[in-house]
Amino acid sequence: MALRDNQRSRVYRAEEAVDWQALGADLPLELAAARELVDRTTSSDWWRARFPGAATRVPVRDGRGRRRAGAGPDFITLPRWSRRPWIVCHELAHVAVVPLLPHIEPHGREFCRAYLDLVGRQWGAEARQALAAAFAAGGVRTGGRDLEAWEARRRRAGARPGQRPAGILAWLRGR
Repeated sequence: MALRDNQRSRVYRAEEAVDWQALGADLPLELAAARELVDRTTSSDWWRARFPGAATRVPVRDGRGRRRAGAGPDFITLPRWSRRPWIVCHELAHVAVVPLLPHIEPHGREFCRAYLDLVGRQWGAEARQALAAAFAAGGVRTGGRDLEAWEARRRRAGARPGQRPAGILAWLRGR
């Protein structure tokens, strides 16, 4: 059973409050430039260390005919209007937390933490702080379980890739 996405509208409102243009993250991108941004991020040592288990090859699809940008476990789809660096980071944050699904909300704490990390990595502490402030003002919860710790626990439990260890729900809730 999928979890409710309780924070989605709050996340979207917080994103609207950030002056992405002042941060240099609102420039329109061609599809090739969006692919380059994704490839540069997901092929980095930082990505593999920060988001163990997340896809390292993430194709960026042309999203013509779609109203919304979207992400799957190992792809991102970007309609023309959404080809902006900050939206690419939003979608990459979805890819980053795939190893925790279906046990977390799509725009939950873990997603928001990954999103903040990606924004900080791309545009620095000022951009991360701007998004964090917008999240705080909008009542968006951030944090959650550490992805590296989750992956270490999964390996210790002897789980194969894609398999969840017993008791993961209790662990994700902090018990």
